[in-house]
Amino acid sequence: MKSFQALDDGLAVAGQHRKPAPLVRMPRQRLRRLTFPAVILAVIWGVLADWRLESWLFGGPAVLLALWLLTLLPPARRWTMAPLAALRFAGWFAVQAVRGAVDVSLRAVSPRMPLNPGFRSWRTTLPEGTPRIMLANAVSLLPGTLSAEIEGQRLVIHLLDCHTDLAAEIGRLEARIAAVFNLPAGKETAA
Repeated sequence: MKSFQALDDGLAVAGQHRKPAPLVRMPRQRLRRLTFPAVILAVIWGVLADWRLESWLFGGPAVLLALWLLTLLPPARRWTMAPLAALRFAGWFAVQAVRGAVDVSLRAVSPRMPLNPGFRSWRTTLPEGTPRIMLANAVSLLPGTLSAEIEGQRLVIHLLDCHTDLAAEIGRLEARIAAVFNLPAGKETAA
């Protein structure tokens, strides 16, 4: 008759040899998730400390502490990107940066340019995380605009001229960002 012995991760038949469990179990996925940040943090520390060996007495534990804190965070949602849409967005981004800079410059030197500052809200259909943050950052490129706050689905935008109708431009921007992340295009609404 065979006897059974309870192990920490299940039952095994006695007589079978099993390797003892390591003291700290780290799933491969988590280990892979920490490799890139570990390298980046170590390189940053090395550059800041001019690669002095004695600096690692403090830097080594600091990097390990940062990595440990990183393990406490939930894994970030992975977004798939459409490369062609991302390239189109990059081109659009460059044009908008120039348009926004020219608009603000003209308003600064020309007294005839309208200035009626204020705030407007935009309710986005983009999901939380990277797409919504990308929208907030890209809105600041549009002429005379600056993202002021994100409150859930609502984006608060500061305008140099409140009479400007940006709904169509922000709607197209949101559609571009949805395309970059392979998201279905939603209905854009001004709030």
